[in-house]
Amino acid sequence: HARRLSDLMKKRQSTFVEDIERLYDVLERANSPAGLLVVKMREMEEGTFVGKVKADGALAVISKRYKLDDQAESKLADILARYDEAKRKEYLVEIERHLEVSNRPSAMAMMLLRKLGEGQSLGRPGPAAPGSYADKQRKTASSGGDNDRDRDRDRDREKERDRRDRDRDRKGDRDRRSRSRSRRR
Repeated sequence: HARRLSDLMKKRQSTFVEDIERLYDVLERANSPAGLLVVKMREMEEGTFVGKVKADGALAVISKRYKLDDQAESKLADILARYDEAKRKEYLVEIERHLEVSNRPSAMAMMLLRKLGEGQSLGRPGPAAPGSYADKQRKTASSGGDNDRDRDRDRDREKERDRRDRDRDRKGDRDRRSRSRSRRR
């Protein structure tokens, strides 16, 4: 296989780095790397093999915002590269809507891959899951100016607790003093 791969890669000098990165990613996760390598070499011979595609600007922004892992970002980039610019933008909007309400965006991206590959619409996203980006944004927006009020309330409670503790301490001191005086008599 090594000689065949070497011969194929000599013919693909312009995409050599991307092809090797793609082969490495795919073979690293394969159950049978040798068998998959044969399939990928056949794809190269037929002209259907596509090397690793870098995430374009819009996908990179989405990936960073939702903290997608490398595998999810790479697979989304591969699938989106198949489509023209208009369809890609349309899909990016749909993908972002789904990632926004998911508390596990990388897993959500992986689940969307099949529909993206088949060219289907992703459908309506569900409600915002607890811990999702949308949920965090909503909580931040709703607690906007209340932070100062909460801090003041906490400070007032703390002062009241301190005052009560001091009063208790003084009371204990008085009781001890009065007991010790009564023993002296």
